[in-house]
Amino acid sequence: MKKLKFLLVILFAGSTFISCKNEKQTNAERAVVDYEMYVDSLNKVTTADIGENWDSIENNYQRRKINAENALQDLKNRKEFEGKIIISSDKYELYKASYLAQHQKNAVPTTKSTIRKALFGSNDIGNDMAFNWVNKNNILSVYENFVTTVERNKDTYSIYVWDEIKLLY
Repeated sequence: MKKLKFLLVILFAGSTFISCKNEKQTNAERAVVDYEMYVDSLNKVTTADIGENWDSIENNYQRRKINAENALQDLKNRKEFEGKIIISSDKYELYKASYLAQHQKNAVPTTKSTIRKALFGSNDIGNDMAFNWVNKNNILSVYENFVTTVERNKDTYSIYVWDEIKLLY
């Protein structure tokens, strides 16, 4: 009878140990899959939505990456999962670089167009800088508007704005 009890205790302890080990493995798998799915889902988000929610996206990314890395701490066979994390991290970095480049590209023309609109009014000079709309009848008013606008706002302009003003002048 004592041997039977001892055997049952050993079996119970062994199964508990094995189930804890499987639970850690399962939690690690879930965390890594969650991280991978999040990074993959970012490709489906539109650029307009990204701009409004970039901080939230970055925070969620960091949180899920930390969760996935922490879940791997106690595993012995974590090489496979670490590889998946590295691949997803690389995907995210490419995505982030692409977004930031697009965001920067979109921000510059807005600034240029704002400056040009302030200096020349509603007249569009375009990227080719063709001043076809300027003629002998309106050249004085265009020049006066340009100069007075620059004089009025000269203290607020950044170096980039000054470069654009010099180019337009």
